[in-house]
Amino acid sequence: MSSKRRRKRGRGGVLYVGPDIPDNATVEMKNALALRSEANLPGRCPSCGAAFRMVEDTATPGVRHLYMEHEDGCPVLLTVKPK
Repeated sequence: MSSKRRRKRGRGGVLYVGPDIPDNATVEMKNALALRSEANLPGRCPSCGAAFRMVEDTATPGVRHLYMEHEDGCPVLLTVKPK
């Protein structure tokens, strides 16, 4: 018998990929990206209080997506206008 522990199938993990904050970004953009990272890790936005909600992916059984709907005016929702 092998002494290696095996992971049970069906126990998924989470992959979080956060953005790098470019050195040449505006102060507003740096703040928005930092706030977004702060919101994603604990699952609650520190600015507006939005929380994640989980939605099943009907096209791919076993896959779930997390969404966070921020309040209007939340600094995380900073939009950048093209130059």
